[in-house]
Amino acid sequence: MSRNRFPPAFAGRLCASSAAILAAAVLVLAVATPAWGLGELTQKPGAAGCLGGGAGDGCAPATAIAGASAIAISPDGRNVYVAAEKSNAIAAFDRDPATGALTQRPGLEGCVALAAMPGCAQGRALEDPGGVAVSPDGGSVYVASGDSVAVFRRDPAGGLTQDPGEAGCISEFAKEGCAPGRGLVLARGIAVSPDGLDVYVASRGSAAVAIFSRDAEGRLTQPSEAAGCVSDDSSDGQGRACLDGRALLGAVDLAVTADGRNVYVASSVSRGVAVLERQPLGNLVQATPLSGCVSELVQEECRPGRELIFAEGIAASPDGGGVYVAAHNSAALTSFDREATGALSQKPGVEGCSELGATAFGLECRDGNGLGGARAVAVSPDGRDVYVAGVESDAIATFERDAAGNVSQAPGTAGCVSESGGTCVPGRGLDGAFDLAVSPDGRSVYVASSEPGAVAVFDRAGPPAPPDTQAPIVTGFRVAPARFRAAPKGRARFRFALSEPASARIAIERARPGRRVGRRCAPPAPRLTKHRSCRRYSRAGAVAFPGLAAAAAALRFDGKVGRHALAPGAYRATVVATDAAGSASKPRRASFTILPRRGPGGPR
Repeated sequence: MSRNRFPPAFAGRLCASSAAILAAAVLVLAVATPAWGLGELTQKPGAAGCLGGGAGDGCAPATAIAGASAIAISPDGRNVYVAAEKSNAIAAFDRDPATGALTQRPGLEGCVALAAMPGCAQGRALEDPGGVAVSPDGGSVYVASGDSVAVFRRDPAGGLTQDPGEAGCISEFAKEGCAPGRGLVLARGIAVSPDGLDVYVASRGSAAVAIFSRDAEGRLTQPSEAAGCVSDDSSDGQGRACLDGRALLGAVDLAVTADGRNVYVASSVSRGVAVLERQPLGNLVQATPLSGCVSELVQEECRPGRELIFAEGIAASPDGGGVYVAAHNSAALTSFDREATGALSQKPGVEGCSELGATAFGLECRDGNGLGGARAVAVSPDGRDVYVAGVESDAIATFERDAAGNVSQAPGTAGCVSESGGTCVPGRGLDGAFDLAVSPDGRSVYVASSEPGAVAVFDRAGPPAPPDTQAPIVTGFRVAPARFRAAPKGRARFRFALSEPASARIAIERARPGRRVGRRCAPPAPRLTKHRSCRRYSRAGAVAFPGLAAAAAALRFDGKVGRHALAPGAYRATVVATDAAGSASKPRRASFTILPRRGPGGPR
């Protein structure tokens, strides 16, 4: 996808007011800059500060990131994945959890490309990729590209493997051996629901959101008939039915709220945001007129919005209270309050938008810096900051977010970092800043830049961490399904939720018959035949999962401990989570059963 430029009318507005903008910038710089620490970005020095980039950037070399167009970070914070539209590839990087530094994975694990490329594995359905997402359980990586979705398995080290045949990709036109799909023309934004059960794709050409169910192995299935997509004209653009939607023309990005209740879609042509409600089975419905969307266009039958020309990026705050939109041709960040129903209302007055040259244009917005061609937006995990990538300003802009969801940019150069410097702090690897992501631990920010292709690496300032005296809390622990066959057919998941980032250790014990002796369950013996039966447990081993995020977890379990498959029988699992301070949660238990194998080597 080529970089979008300002339309003639907007360019004229810029030219006519250039002197006023310059004067305003000089005035801003003349104001004394107050202390500004939290959320501020500092680019790493030397080659650690960027990968790829142009001549003179001093970046570390990187493969297959030409035209970098999308970026995502694994939930454990150990890997960064970059989709690159000119390379027709996805590149994989290891992230140092202690420093946030990136290193491209070795050998063929460093990238997967559509065409044969030195140093890359070859994949399918990667033409013109525009979006990338990692599942909450860390087991899958999905790439929205062209008219397709490429499906990758992610191993514990971060390597990617694409399954052969239809399991490896879904395409509007069923090419490259992919499964057929609908509503995927010019697929761009992609997101996985917090529970890991659904994947949603915003498709600009189809003016639609495509809907996919995700199974325990990470494979995708699109619901049949109209339930598989929501589009602006009840069609996927190829004459096949979708559910009817509004304000989806040019759907380019989407965000799923942390509570999983809503999907919000940034639509460039509709100049607004579509509000979709997520149902228990993952399908989407749009609310009645007005509350179902926000737009600058009267004909969309939406709530009115401001400074949403070519809305291209969208993010929801972790606390669920706010939604933020990057509007490319408005050169603006717009701010919305999320109501209890999921409907959006733009904040009034200057709280509703920050825009490049707002004062010079006489707009009721705050002046913004580094927002030229605002293309993507991200909210930090702690909800304190909002970051915007400006593709025309070659910049990343920083906004502080308060408890009410209002955002404000630091005055002077503290509010942004730009390749060209100017009214921002000078940076590197930011030419055509196209997408960005904040690490789960909140310590790093990464920017994917399209010209010629780079990843810029920033450290994020945060408040001093108070002593952690609160132990993590584990809720909802279970094994699903509770009855399954062990490896190689095992497809179960340990499912639970964590109150804070922690590592989990799950002890496995096998249930065995016994006889009650006082308060103890003793092994069976002839002398105990008249004693009451009981169940005792013997240790079978343990599995560990380091670096889990504070969220719902669905961790693969194939019925093996180490290299050994568990024998058929009844078991119980006990999970204990330990945080970085060493505080341990209360143990939680769940029962499961390993079924006998079928076929050779097992009973039928």
